[in-house]
Amino acid sequence: MTKFHALALAALFLIAAAPARADDYTVDSPEVSQGWSGEANLNYSLDNVANLNRYSSQVYGLNYGFNDHFATGIAAMIEGTSQTSAKVTNFRWESQWSPYRPGEKFIDIGAIMTFDFALADSQPDTVEGKLLLEKKIEDFTLTGNVALSRNFGSN
Repeated sequence: MTKFHALALAALFLIAAAPARADDYTVDSPEVSQGWSGEANLNYSLDNVANLNRYSSQVYGLNYGFNDHFATGIAAMIEGTSQTSAKVTNFRWESQWSPYRPGEKFIDIGAIMTFDFALADSQPDTVEGKLLLEKKIEDFTLTGNVALSRNFGSN
């Protein structure tokens, strides 16, 4: 692969990039691992806006990979600010699928489907689908996701 091809592939992955809060978006690899795994994401922000200052979110989950192609899991999200105490706000169910093992094709591909169920009546439930793309070039790995998300009413 030439340097031009590598740069073109990197540009393709960065086209849809947009600024976001760390707890709103993650970049996922299409690689699926077999067996049990745990997840812990911790985010904390300091902001000049009083109601956003000291916002924290935590996600704790448990996943199971049935084989090298399919995994599913559940998680709980805990949120809080300097004005509110931390509490469980959402439950999440996520399934990941990858048709090929890493390196079998030119680009590794996969998909994730996520359902977030809000516990508060005022918050919407969310469904999100992600296309996962990854390319390894020697010691360098390019990973990109294309995500579509939709909120549905309130509980």
